Amino acid sequence: MQRAPQGDLQQLVALVNERLKVIEDVARSKWNSHGAIEDAERERSMLASLQADAARLKLAPERVQRFFEDQIEAAKTLERERIAQWQAQSQPPFTLVQDLKTDVRPRLDAINQLLLQALARVDQAPAPDASQLQVALKAQLLPRWGQAGQIATAHLSR
Repeated sequence: MQRAPQGDLQQLVALVNERLKVIEDVARSKWNSHGAIEDAERERSMLASLQADAARLKLAPERVQRFFEDQIEAAKTLERERIAQWQAQSQPPFTLVQDLKTDVRPRLDAINQLLLQALARVDQAPAPDASQLQVALKAQLLPRWGQAGQIATAHLSR
């Protein structure tokens, strides 16, 4: 039995990692603006858009929902961790923070589309060996992101 190409798994994990890096920019913006971590309307809109795009990639909408709910939860976990850290350090507002709506969210939306495409490639390949997936996850995400990385990767495999 063939396995999913290593490159497809690595790309999916690399994109999850890239998304979490952008979430740090989200956290900085929310820190400066005292914005709420939760944004249910944005989450619903993003999930609906991604589920609509899933059909053209032959992905089940519930698969996309579950995967991106994990990404959203990982993002909120990371935001909470960073904000708690900054509160403990009495962090002043950050300088040169990108605008959440015009700069950061468009970057997230672009990464989400790339994630959707990578997820489709991984799902359409034969089922990967679990050990192959674990190696990719441990090497690229878990050491840096901790709990947020665990959440983000909960439903990488089918």
